[in-house]
Amino acid sequence: MRADRELRLVIASYGALLLGPLPTLLVSRDPPVPGLAWLVLAVGLVGGGTLGYALVDWFDLRSHLSNVLGGSIAAVLPLGYLVWLFALAANNPGMTPGNLLVRTTTVGIFAFLPAMVAIHLALDASRASESETLAAFTARPPPRTRRLRLASLGLGLGIIVGLGLSLFLNGRTSPLVLAVLGLAVVSIIWVVFQTAERTVRIREDGIEVDGTLTRWDDVERFEVAEDSLVVRLRSAWTEDVRFDRSDIGAFDDVRATLAELTEEGA
Repeated sequence: MRADRELRLVIASYGALLLGPLPTLLVSRDPPVPGLAWLVLAVGLVGGGTLGYALVDWFDLRSHLSNVLGGSIAAVLPLGYLVWLFALAANNPGMTPGNLLVRTTTVGIFAFLPAMVAIHLALDASRASESETLAAFTARPPPRTRRLRLASLGLGLGIIVGLGLSLFLNGRTSPLVLAVLGLAVVSIIWVVFQTAERTVRIREDGIEVDGTLTRWDDVERFEVAEDSLVVRLRSAWTEDVRFDRSDIGAFDDVRATLAELTEEGA
């Protein structure tokens, strides 16, 4: 089962904050390039976020996070960085709180926050998945979203290439720097193309897109245009759900199912 869209993003954030600081321990004591630890942290955040994003599909993290053991482990792991900082302060009496706050490993403590959000979303998602599926299909994101993703891909790659050229021209490249930049490139490309399709399920109690359930009470109506199907939501703060008609194989069946559950608009 594909995980919730929000749960996927939260776990990606958790992975970024939890795993991102780890590579900096290799360079934090004697970095060969000034500020390299922070460069490694930035790319480590991308790599950790990508790994967290991937683990959602590789493992059933929804069920693991919704039980006591899995949720407890996710919440406790970030506290390891707190223990690390306490030990560092104990062994360095002259270190001030300000010195601790600006260390790259301090970032890992904040993984506790997305852990709490992920547990909450996993509990909600596990309850939502119990309702019956009346129709299902896969669909691409709306054209605007696809264009934004490609633009983000181009921007991210441009920044990394520019950074690499700058380091190369200044004679500050090293195998570690090249490996970190290469990981960032692969991570960005992988994330963009892994989100190319959405799994849509029309359930008795709402419409589910990549596991995110919107209940019928929150749906105002659905509309059918020449090339799209749009589910209009009541909240002005939530974006309407759009699908290309060409992505819906049994379109008439899906339309009939929606008409039984909510109002069809003009």
